[in-house]
Amino acid sequence: QLFSIGLVKLKLDGTPDLDENRNIVQVYTNSDIRSFARAWTGFTPQSKRGNVEAYDNTHNRVDPMRIEAEWRDRFPKSDLYGGYVGDGYPLCADLPPRQYLRKGSKYRLLGGSPLPTLMTDGTYNDPQVFTLDSNLSELYPLLCMNEGNGCTYPIEVTLERNLGLDIDEIEVDEVRVVEVTPGLYYEYVRPPCVEHAFFDNALKLDNYANSLSVCANPLLAVASSACCASGSTRAAPINHYDVERMTFATQNKRCVEAGKTSCDFTSYSNRKDNSVYYWTNAECSIRAKIDPEGEVTIVHDSSVGNMAKHVRDDNFNYFAVAWEDGQNNYPKAAEGSCGACEIEEVEGKDCICAAAIVETPAFTSLPPSAYDIMSQAYIGAPDPTSFDSTLYTDSDSGNGFTAYHRTSGDAYGINTIFEILDSRGDVKFLKNAKSMVQVNDGQSSFRNPVTFLSMVPAELTARDAAYETEAALEHYFFHNNTAPFLCIRFIQRFGISNASPRYVRTCAEAFQSGRYQTESRSFGSGEYGDLSATVAAIVLDREAREDVLDTDPIYGSIREPLMRVTGLMRSMEFQPLEGENPMVIFDDINEIIGQMAHEHETVFSYFLPEFQPPGLVTQASLVSPEAMLMDMPKNIGILNGLHSLISYGLTGCRYGFGFYVNSGNCMDGQYNRATGSLTYTPITNTTSRAVVDELATLLTAGKLSEENRIIVTEAYDAENDASAALRLAQKLIVTSPEFHTAVATVKPSGASRPPPPPPQTGNGDYKAIVFLMFAGGCDSYQMLVPKTCKSPGGGALDAYAHYVETRSPVHLNDTELLAIDGSGQVNCSEFGLHPNLPILQELYNEGDLTFFANTGVLHQPSDKSNYRDGLPAQLFAHNAMQQSTKMIDLFEANAGTGVLGRITDKLSLSDTQTAAISVNSQSITLQGTQGVSPAITIVSSSGTRTLQAGEIIDPLKSLNSATSISSNYFGETFSESLLSSVESAQLLSTTLASSTVHNDEDFGTKQLGSKLKIVARMMQTRQARGVDVDVYYVDIGGWDTHSRVEPNLVNRFTEVNEGMSAFVAELKNKTLWNNVTIVQASEFARTLTPNSGAGTDHAWGGNYFMTGGSVKGRQILGQFPQDMSSASNIGLGRGRLVPTTAWDQVWNGIAQHHGITSEADLDYVCPNRKKFAGDLFTAADLYKVKASPPPVNSRGRKYLRR
Repeated sequence: QLFSIGLVKLKLDGTPDLDENRNIVQVYTNSDIRSFARAWTGFTPQSKRGNVEAYDNTHNRVDPMRIEAEWRDRFPKSDLYGGYVGDGYPLCADLPPRQYLRKGSKYRLLGGSPLPTLMTDGTYNDPQVFTLDSNLSELYPLLCMNEGNGCTYPIEVTLERNLGLDIDEIEVDEVRVVEVTPGLYYEYVRPPCVEHAFFDNALKLDNYANSLSVCANPLLAVASSACCASGSTRAAPINHYDVERMTFATQNKRCVEAGKTSCDFTSYSNRKDNSVYYWTNAECSIRAKIDPEGEVTIVHDSSVGNMAKHVRDDNFNYFAVAWEDGQNNYPKAAEGSCGACEIEEVEGKDCICAAAIVETPAFTSLPPSAYDIMSQAYIGAPDPTSFDSTLYTDSDSGNGFTAYHRTSGDAYGINTIFEILDSRGDVKFLKNAKSMVQVNDGQSSFRNPVTFLSMVPAELTARDAAYETEAALEHYFFHNNTAPFLCIRFIQRFGISNASPRYVRTCAEAFQSGRYQTESRSFGSGEYGDLSATVAAIVLDREAREDVLDTDPIYGSIREPLMRVTGLMRSMEFQPLEGENPMVIFDDINEIIGQMAHEHETVFSYFLPEFQPPGLVTQASLVSPEAMLMDMPKNIGILNGLHSLISYGLTGCRYGFGFYVNSGNCMDGQYNRATGSLTYTPITNTTSRAVVDELATLLTAGKLSEENRIIVTEAYDAENDASAALRLAQKLIVTSPEFHTAVATVKPSGASRPPPPPPQTGNGDYKAIVFLMFAGGCDSYQMLVPKTCKSPGGGALDAYAHYVETRSPVHLNDTELLAIDGSGQVNCSEFGLHPNLPILQELYNEGDLTFFANTGVLHQPSDKSNYRDGLPAQLFAHNAMQQSTKMIDLFEANAGTGVLGRITDKLSLSDTQTAAISVNSQSITLQGTQGVSPAITIVSSSGTRTLQAGEIIDPLKSLNSATSISSNYFGETFSESLLSSVESAQLLSTTLASSTVHNDEDFGTKQLGSKLKIVARMMQTRQARGVDVDVYYVDIGGWDTHSRVEPNLVNRFTEVNEGMSAFVAELKNKTLWNNVTIVQASEFARTLTPNSGAGTDHAWGGNYFMTGGSVKGRQILGQFPQDMSSASNIGLGRGRLVPTTAWDQVWNGIAQHHGITSEADLDYVCPNRKKFAGDLFTAADLYKVKASPPPVNSRGRKYLRR
């Protein structure tokens, strides 16, 4: 959903849709995520086959996955409009009798096997299927397709008309497989339809083999026959083919005709398939079990049989329903009584209610319009022409619809069918009916949910699961957000980062209509989602084509790094060397420039669409996604690689993009060590200016400014050798802002950019904050676990037992936990840490580490009754919650800044020398106010490389000189970032050369150890950099543990333990441990209740740690949850907990410790802190109190004065 519709509800022009309080509206909730996730259960790889090459020999990753029907979640799924996935589909009970002979039905060729593939039949000897009469059946010639030389057997046949019935067909409700000629079979594929979850007049079905029962709708052909002789309870089938399914009425008719009766049998003879269920005449009721959140599950009456597990009264298969009179109007066991319902006996938290079904017409007369019908009639209907021609003969026409009535005079009754042409031009049929489920003696009601999947185990089919999957995909695809959401991103990929609302609307309308019209031509097929129309709307719109926009300073974009590399190679005519592999092979280019096809590190691709770099772009409230890859290592890396490509070809020379081949030295203009080279020769080479103009056309689409053309031409003229001059001109142009941006018009001001100020001597003791982000959502309830605890009384479990009950089967055993003191938290004397984190146990026991329990992003003190009131955060989404955790400014009081950036703002204003350093990537948490805090420095975990182009540094600076106020913002962003990177790289290279670590091997080779090692080395350069306070950002990914949580955590925590152990040892060795505060965070925790893949999903409040030599350790601050269930006042279901400690409280004390003490300054650092005024942590809460100096006598005072 995240990548097709987004998080925020959009208007068609891409601007956010706001509620009545001017707040953004979220598209979906975590409940919606859970619901749609269940629509993807049951998928598994297909079997391997020998004609596919694969590196992975364990799975078939080439063929589409198949659905294992018995693994599929069969319960209703809510959609994003307050309805259900399956709304608008006809009820299976409403399909015409013998649908298998009606228009729309489909048959698939099976060949020589009589077993269906989309349905499941047991394996038994000599299966007897329904055989078509070649003389009487109208279906036979359609499947045989005899063209004069015998049957040709088409692969698939869809009936285009209703067929007549022969004498055998008239007796059969449903077929599964039909035999056309001896040994040749087709599978019947029923059209998609849904069932109501609740229905009246249910009857019990029994499976004699496993003695399990379910309730079933007698109108559906979902069971086989079971007829007993008078006075007997031993049943036998009366079927026309093996394991035939039929309605109860058909069974009853056959039993009577055979002189028998329907019965509640106790034994069964002639049973062939053990999976099949059989009709009984025992009445059976269906009830609704309601949890404290108002979600519902289905319970079948256990008084008439041993019900299947998924419908017993102790099942937990809850789904959201739409309560008629608001979300709180339902019976609640927590309030002491369930009213007319029963309190569920297992935990006493749910109400089990009798369910009464009330069906009424949606309209009793001609509706005003098709829109009104679609707004009130949710149940689909079959095409009226699929019924017998004598059934629907009356019709009315209205505003955009036709109403069909049965001949019995039931005008606008529940059997009336509306035919509507929707906004996409699709014909839809809707039933004039509403179905409500009443509970608690009619005091509460909800709309009757629909589901594609049967509650009868043997009728759970891959066919219906596939229908449900298709319906879920269509719901995403046709969602109102899809067109504008995708158009914004499409337009960004075509070079315009900030499209106007008009432009987005034009694209979205083309996507929705499937057409884009110019004055002379129409594009697209007219079908919703047609990409030819969509792309035409993007590239032919005036916003993409008008030259006047080229001078707009906010127009255009930064080019993607890989597009810059391939752009140079294409325009400068790259050719592989003769005899070499014609493929172009790069060496770790993703590491160098941050991008390579198919190698993005996370599901969020290479950069975020909403990224805002520091400077003019952010100040103008614009975005520049590609600027996310413009940090110091990548800026230096791409220029080194481009220059190497020009001078040496595709090779590794001077940090190039390629591999070395052959032997010899790297020589400018010689390609003996390359796999290919640029072969471009100017067409016009009469003058140097002509060559430069031609290069400007090819490399910058002619956008290179006149001032920059002069700089390049002068450098060209200074070279004596024409080939060397050409290479120099190429090098200079690929350093220009015009090359690195799309359609940017750069206007130099004529002034040089001011050099960065030289390092100054610090004024105070050195301090550093390291923000350590566990990116992906760390399952921190496996990091900090209650261990030795007492029950709070009243029959409640102790905290560890409750943890085990909630987490099983992924819980940690108390014997493997690393014990720490837990006094004061949930009646526990001991807590435990994950066994792969001994460094945290060591630091905690030494008094240098503190935990924060159930902490997270909060806008105010909250519980589940009010947490959504005014909450601007987009819960449970990785990117949004990471951003909020790094910024700690939910209401954007200081937009575009992070919490560490605001700390450096205040320290810088007090003449404290600060530096903000991120390892490998940009981070908003370090961003302060431009001109107040220093620019962020990004260092590579592998060390710092400098620009390998010292001979052109002066013209490079001239090409990226200061610009006028009307110059393009993206060009200015690139130039500012490039020159800052060049200067910073040189300074860091010089200072880092003298820094070492005494335990280099202890850091290991994994990502976190490498990152912390460079941080340790950077801290050693503090004096050379003249810094009093450093703030660092370091992250480690891989925490998104939706499957196999514990093996994944073992790997992640092992890496954390190795990196942290080496880092702490190094800081202690360099006597820096007391100067450093490490704050660990993650965007959210994960569900305490695991999913079916032994994984855990997105949650909210989690447990985090802070450590350092000056940290007041051996304490767990905040409140560890005593009750993790949905019944608690912070439980949101499945162990998702509303945080009880806000990050604002934590950062308040950290800011104080680092010298920010005034109320106004603390309000600036944590703009929302006053919402938690009574619970803010102070420096004294988080840090050790410094010892008072010893008394000084008069002699001492005199000495000190002197």
